[in-house]
Amino acid sequence: MMLGVGHIIAVNLASRRYEYSVLGSIGAASLFLGRLIPGKTVVITIVARALGIFLGAQFALVDHTFLARLHRGLCAVQWSPDVILLSAAVAMTFVYTTAVPVQWHITATSPSSLLAAGRRR
Repeated sequence: MMLGVGHIIAVNLASRRYEYSVLGSIGAASLFLGRLIPGKTVVITIVARALGIFLGAQFALVDHTFLARLHRGLCAVQWSPDVILLSAAVAMTFVYTTAVPVQWHITATSPSSLLAAGRRR
């Protein structure tokens, strides 16, 4: 899942290079673009983590129901918040390491050269 989220963010940032150049050409500071990119990364990562936790909880409950029917008894579902927090921290770290090189490239490149590259389709 982390590879998918990292890929989505990298492709999103690379495809919006033209929009960032337009913002830079009308006077947006590179610091603004430097804050815009991590903000977008945080939003995508939070949504991915929430969906991952929801999907994991659903799989755990399905597995619990299956085992209860199989063994004709009930066992308690144990939620471990430390594992959830650790996986969320690892996901955030991985996604940021994916987004940082693209952020550096976009903020280091002048808006005129980004505009000259045009839109890629």
